[in-house]
Amino acid sequence: MSEGRKRKSVYELYDKKRKASEERNKTRVFLGEYFTRWRALKAQVGLPTDASVAKFLLDRPSKRPRLVLEEEEEEENDDTESQVQVEPHDSKNNPESTATEESESLIDPQTNSGEKKYIVFESCLRELFGSCPICKTKCKDQSRQMGNFVAFTQLCEKLGSTPVGNLLLSAATYFTGGSFVQLQKIFKAMSLQMTTYSTFRKHARNFIEPTIIHKWNRDQLHIISQLQQQGKVPLAGDMRADTPGHSAEFGSYTLMHVETNKMLDLQLIQSNEAGGSYHMEKEGLKRCLDKLESNGLAVDYLIADRHPQIQKYLRERSITQFYDVWHFQKGLSKKLDKLSQNKDCKVLVT
Repeated sequence: MSEGRKRKSVYELYDKKRKASEERNKTRVFLGEYFTRWRALKAQVGLPTDASVAKFLLDRPSKRPRLVLEEEEEEENDDTESQVQVEPHDSKNNPESTATEESESLIDPQTNSGEKKYIVFESCLRELFGSCPICKTKCKDQSRQMGNFVAFTQLCEKLGSTPVGNLLLSAATYFTGGSFVQLQKIFKAMSLQMTTYSTFRKHARNFIEPTIIHKWNRDQLHIISQLQQQGKVPLAGDMRADTPGHSAEFGSYTLMHVETNKMLDLQLIQSNEAGGSYHMEKEGLKRCLDKLESNGLAVDYLIADRHPQIQKYLRERSITQFYDVWHFQKGLSKKLDKLSQNKDCKVLVT
């Protein structure tokens, strides 16, 4: 009795199946939603396998551009017409019989044959495309010509190839203080196409924020130049921090003209620049006053809080200080609330 073949274990069968699947995956192509069209083409051309369909498509000659094809057809037609000349009154010359479906399809139905046409010099066209219609800066232009057809490509050095609609959407979101994430959810719910967050930040970094800074600097110099004619100006200043207490990381100090309620200067301070959050208010005031004095604007008096460093610094610069009434009211309210907790001062609660 001959010894039978040894049966393969389950692990060996699984390993063999796994290796065969990996080999198939190397040549597998994902068609997605075009799978039905692939099957229809396979049945139409009568090929047995998917590999034969792929070979059929790859071996097909590449299509030439439509403009080149039309030009070659026109040259061939010109050659044929030069060889066979038909008299206009010949009986064989029937325009209706010579018009084919292919020639009719090449005619643009939107073309108006009665439209006025002009001969334009190239220098005039380059002058037209030489500046950006939005920012009015000098642009680079490239032209391509085919027969009597010419096309110009205009590239702005500032805007580049940024679509204006995308830039307007980013600017509207930024200027109104809206959230890009919330706007993106709205567009997604409506199946509207929009830019990504990285594009929004790129627009803000390259266009929007520089525009804001330029506008602020220009308006600031205009206000200062108007106030210079009035002599010394009364000011009010205060700082706002990102967190309350003495653990703030960033702060912004603002100086306002008391009579017109217009902001004269705004300085952003980081705690490590001033040696701690406690010193940020003094550093912000110092930067604001230095900015005004560098532009020739003298200070009459300053309304500020009772910060000890602010009081000392203003005395050193010989600037009169008045205390802010709001800070008085805030401090008095805290003291009254504390006193109302005593047994004999309940009348303060009412």
